[in-house]
Amino acid sequence: MVYDREREKRNDCVYAEHTWWGMGILTVFSTALFVTCLWLFVRPLWDGSAPEWAALWPIGLAGFFTPYSFFPARDEYRASQLRKLRNSPKPGTGNVNVTLGGIGEVAMSVQAFRIAVKRRRWLTDQRAKAAQVH
Repeated sequence: MVYDREREKRNDCVYAEHTWWGMGILTVFSTALFVTCLWLFVRPLWDGSAPEWAALWPIGLAGFFTPYSFFPARDEYRASQLRKLRNSPKPGTGNVNVTLGGIGEVAMSVQAFRIAVKRRRWLTDQRAKAAQVH
């Protein structure tokens, strides 16, 4: 199977388009958890007692997950807005062929090999012509 960088970018865009709002929801919940746990940690200090040390784990996890979910959601949302501005179609609106190992892949591999052989012959001819000129 041939690696296709453009196809991988399109696939990434499909996942980005379908997940930006979900990541936004997770960002809101993790932010709320972070603020709540921070309040639970600091609240005993107002009463003059020791802080609630058990709240540090949820604070750390929510503090990590909040930017972890926010930045990809922001980038994905900006990409969808840019796509609307440029009137580009949404990724994944076409049909996807998921047949693996089919005759189409063999034909594509044979065609790619033929093109590579022709290109190599052409380059060899170009080098030979360049050597004759000099």
